[in-house]
Parts: sequence; C-alpha cells; structure tokens
Amino acid sequence: MKLTAKHYAETLHELCSGKEKNEIDSVVKEFIEFLAHRGKSAIIKGIQLELGRIVDREQGIVRAKVVLAEKDAKVEKALATELIELFGENIVTHTDYDPSIIGGVIITVGDTVVDASILNQCEKLQSILAT
Repeated sequence: MKLTAKHYAETLHELCSGKEKNEIDSVVKEFIEFLAHRGKSAIIKGIQLELGRIVDREQGIVRAKVVLAEKDAKVEKALATELIELFGENIVTHTDYDPSIIGGVIITVGDTVVDASILNQCEKLQSILAT
C-alpha cells in the first residue's frame, strides 16, 4: 500500500497530540528526518497542506477561495457576508483576481466549486450552440 500525504499527516498529527511544544518540535524533526532518509522529502509540502486541513477541521474553520475578474471592495464585502451566513463565522476567505473570467465569481469551498463566471457562461452557451 502506497502511503499518501494524508496518511503521513494523520500519523504526524496523532504523534503530536497532547504533547508540549518542545516535544512536538522533536517529533516533527524526527519525522522529517525519517521522510528524508526514505527519499520522501518531496511529499513534505503535501503533508503540510493536509495537516492544515486537519487543524482547520478540529477548529471548525472553513476555507473559501473566491476568484473575481477584478478588485471590487463592495462585491468582496457582499460575498464575505453571504459566505458567513452560509458557513458561519469561522469561514476564512482568500480572494484572487483573474481577468480572464471576464466577470462574475468562482467560489471554492472544500471540494465544492461554484463557477458563476461570465467565461463559464459563455463556454456553456458556445457548447449549446455548437450542438
């Protein structure tokens, strides 16, 4: 069985649970040395991401990625308010800007993606007209 970054992150999290900071530092150092010795250094970034997800889940934090065509403080504030209403106060929103989406918004929360961009709507319309 091939171990994934998620497996390693869960193991590291379990090893560190209930320990003091200095003990955690020692466990993490040994864990990284273990991975390096086995040629698994490339997976460390993935483990870090998975650990972040584990900690977020424990703390009830929900992360959302919002993509807008351009910076618009009024739209960003309205979206933040809507996301808080949907997911609660523990939502953390990161906003990116991509002019290629033309307008609208793309929101990603966990595995769910809502693509309400103009680019997506144009692509759908083009697909319908092509048939």
